[in-house]
Amino acid sequence: MLAREEAGLDEALSWDTLDGRHVEAVCALHHVAVGTLPSTDWVRRETPDFFADILEGNGLGLGVFHEDRLIAYALIQTRLEPEDDLRSLLGYATARPTAKLCGSAVDPAYRGRGLQQALSRERLAFGRKAGIERFFATAAPQNCPSWMSLMRAGLTIAALGERYGGRLRYTLVLDEVRSDRAVGRREVDASDVAGQADLLRAGWRGIQYRRSGGSVLLEFRTC
Repeated sequence: MLAREEAGLDEALSWDTLDGRHVEAVCALHHVAVGTLPSTDWVRRETPDFFADILEGNGLGLGVFHEDRLIAYALIQTRLEPEDDLRSLLGYATARPTAKLCGSAVDPAYRGRGLQQALSRERLAFGRKAGIERFFATAAPQNCPSWMSLMRAGLTIAALGERYGGRLRYTLVLDEVRSDRAVGRREVDASDVAGQADLLRAGWRGIQYRRSGGSVLLEFRTC
């Protein structure tokens, strides 16, 4: 509840879990949100079948409604795609219960109210109650609002490379890595993709970010 209160939500908005009845509304909002992005490469356009698979048994969903209209959602995918196996991607030795934060969107008319961040926190709590121990997500480096929201929810950048048919993506993870045990620290401009890739390949993690003038700096630490 705290995340919702911090978002300053009014009584006209209600929260509820999503299921198969909401597939059409979720898909419609997804396409509206994607249509507002500067580049179509930032977010993969999904089909109704994708959302049906998640909401009808292979995932979890939270929605925010104004009256009966869905105005925001956040999803968790529990049946993962082969290339989302973190054991091979990040070298994890164990297969702890893992799920993907696979999509979140807010109606443009309701942006600027903290809904995206509130949903990020709420769905993590929702997933933990369902027995999920490790969460991850992907985001295009250019899509700053997406990865910033994920980092504010506690995820760290663990990898950077081509995914999903050649699209450049961060892989962000919420797992057992503890930033307070870091022994090294560097800051890299968020636009320096090559520099970030070098650090990530060497085992560093992108822990947090800060704004500096007109730039965004990512803080990397060894963990």
